[in-house]
Amino acid sequence: NLGEGSYVVGLEPSTNRTSGRLDARARGELIELAAGETREYDLELGVLEGTEAVQRFTRRVGDLVSSTAR
Repeated sequence: NLGEGSYVVGLEPSTNRTSGRLDARARGELIELAAGETREYDLELGVLEGTEAVQRFTRRVGDLVSSTAR
């Protein structure tokens, strides 16, 4: 819900992309952890203030995705 004053963010643990296990398997990226196996990741969170900042970030991410797809 992106109504004014009603912002919610949920963080959930995952070993694969949000597109699911079937997609990860098809891409050859499926990660399966053995019993007791762990993974550690670093996460940086920030706030984009205003429409212009969001648009700049969206373009930057699009550029990164395009450059890694080559």
